Amino acid sequence: MKALSIAGALLGLSMAACGSDSAAEPVSPPVYPGTPGPELPPSSSYAVTSGMLSLTGRLDGQLHGIDLAGETTDNAGNFEVWENGGGRTQLNIAARGAPSGAGMLIVSFMGTALGDLLDTGTWASSVDDGTLVDGPVVDTDEPSGSTVVTSCAGPVLGNWPFELPATSAEISVTEAPASPGSVVLLVRGQFPAAHLGADATTELVGTFRFDRFE
Repeated sequence: MKALSIAGALLGLSMAACGSDSAAEPVSPPVYPGTPGPELPPSSSYAVTSGMLSLTGRLDGQLHGIDLAGETTDNAGNFEVWENGGGRTQLNIAARGAPSGAGMLIVSFMGTALGDLLDTGTWASSVDDGTLVDGPVVDTDEPSGSTVVTSCAGPVLGNWPFELPATSAEISVTEAPASPGSVVLLVRGQFPAAHLGADATTELVGTFRFDRFE
């Protein structure tokens, strides 16, 4: 399975967080491939460990005309570790807007390089008409990994009529100095802003904090 196909699976999982009645903006999701690699397990039947993640978060910026600035109140995360290495995880953080509305930021990872993706580092990418701009995806024996960043917006928490995949994003991973083994994931993404014009975007910054899983 190539990284682009993995990303398609991730996008399906991410969009499910918004609810089946959401109306997606016409934007292709960005894909952030790690080093391309071998075929990946197609289902959870390969999982040896899985569970829910306890996480906290913060959202700052604007999403679909909704201003967000503060700690998130509705957070969810899950993970799966595969028997031959790697795995997947999905992280959701959501908060009320100021003075109204609500927004959710979703980050999904999948691949044999999941552990490497969650180590300290920074990576970034963007898409152009749905085509990866980081270079070709080829089969090698190296670990692989893909990331999808997307979001939901709506009038209140839990009511998400808009799905907005990021057009580009930069992701950095650090460890909280006071919490060894923790992960602090900073996602700075550009999202469609149809209310400002056909090609307009706005920036949303999300901070995800959770303990590393094995």
